[in-house]
Amino acid sequence: MEDKRSIQPAAAMEFRSRVETLTQPIGQSAKTCFEKMMSTKETIVRAVQPTPRGVAVGAPIRFFDDRTGYIRDQLENKDGTGRTFFRPKCVAIGPRFHGDKDLERGEEIKHIAAWDFWECSDQPFSALYAQVEAVTGVTRASYACSTASFSDEDFTAMMFVDGCFLLQLIVRHNIKDGGVLTDTDDLSSALHQVGIATFLEDIFVVENQIPWLVLQALMAVRPVQVINFIDTRVAIWFDKQSARPDHQHGIGRSANDYGPIHLLDLLCKRQIGQASTLTDEQIYTYGKLEVVVALTSVTELSEAGVNICPSRTPRFADVGFWWRWPVFGHLSLPPLILRQRTMLLLLNMLAFELFYWDKRDNRSNVAAYFGILSTLMSTEEDVRQLRRKGIIQTTLSDKEVMKFFKNLEPHTYWNNAIITTHLLRATINNFFKRQRVWIDVHRFVYNNFKFLFAIESFLSVSLSILKAILSLQGSSNAGPVAGH
Repeated sequence: MEDKRSIQPAAAMEFRSRVETLTQPIGQSAKTCFEKMMSTKETIVRAVQPTPRGVAVGAPIRFFDDRTGYIRDQLENKDGTGRTFFRPKCVAIGPRFHGDKDLERGEEIKHIAAWDFWECSDQPFSALYAQVEAVTGVTRASYACSTASFSDEDFTAMMFVDGCFLLQLIVRHNIKDGGVLTDTDDLSSALHQVGIATFLEDIFVVENQIPWLVLQALMAVRPVQVINFIDTRVAIWFDKQSARPDHQHGIGRSANDYGPIHLLDLLCKRQIGQASTLTDEQIYTYGKLEVVVALTSVTELSEAGVNICPSRTPRFADVGFWWRWPVFGHLSLPPLILRQRTMLLLLNMLAFELFYWDKRDNRSNVAAYFGILSTLMSTEEDVRQLRRKGIIQTTLSDKEVMKFFKNLEPHTYWNNAIITTHLLRATINNFFKRQRVWIDVHRFVYNNFKFLFAIESFLSVSLSILKAILSLQGSSNAGPVAGH
């Protein structure tokens, strides 16, 4: 690679114009950050080995604390494998894991990505850095925890490098941004060496986030199609139909329209979909109501004549119940692909919702969705029925699926999650009340179907035999008359 510090005078002037402008000279903080990026870019010649496993500002970015730390303790390592769902494996984003020795390889890759993002921006480095520097004070205030251990210069440099890394990683996975993953450059080679999937998982860890304001500031200079990345590269982890061309949710909306706190919040809002809006009066009223009806298991719903079917979209808010006949209700649930990667995302999305359970406008659709599925699973036979109906697609065993959702069940009883499913439960309750007689009839037929079928078969055979006997008797009686 060309050594930019040994460039000839004429080329050096051109290069300097890419680093700073006369009206906006590079400051000491930006200079230090730039030199570190350049040094990393020049010296990273060895193969990177996998890391050992071990806008407006909205709500503050929260981390696990004394109030919420038990969530992590209860959800992690339930199966005894030692897996961690709330800790990055290769790259630190933001202050929570910054400086962790186990993530040093990822730190090098971040600087390579930040360099590439700047080079493709066609802007002086000082101008790009100034975008982040201008919002340093606000981004500091975006964290609920203290960031006093970072000086303003160090904090700004961290936000700049992390923001550029995230956007460059997204660009590399976006066809609309011209992203193509190859092994022909330093960044692509490093990503492939460590594992691209691992990076994509790390950037959605709940404590591994930076304020959306940083990304928004950088995208003001170099726009990036973040929504396209969410829809085509991440949402497909939940359901293979998520990125289908005819999917209409959110068409024409930009990432800023969602007003996210950070990247994980954007994923949550995009994956939840268009949830109905509740007024403050409804929230207060529903909060005072007792549980309308306890959702029963898949087997019990089937006995009552309720058919469970996949929703039209995999969005967690796309849950509904209806009926058109005296019996035969329909409960539609979003389909879900359940595997290790989606388990990590789902748990971090749930933890993120629980961080903000005290916000009155939080609908808690992820917790509500988990609560519905958990309630429907009373036995492993219920899990098998959900598999057959296309609600859950997984290579895990029925026992493992049931254990996963039952472990989440205690975290789905928050007031906001109950409010979110109140209308659904009220509709099901109305169905059971109005169609009680028909439901009892259907339940009797459903539970005694084999017996009734056997009786019907017996009667059918008996009637056939009786008909044959009567036919033979009629023929024998008619014989003498014909002979006479």
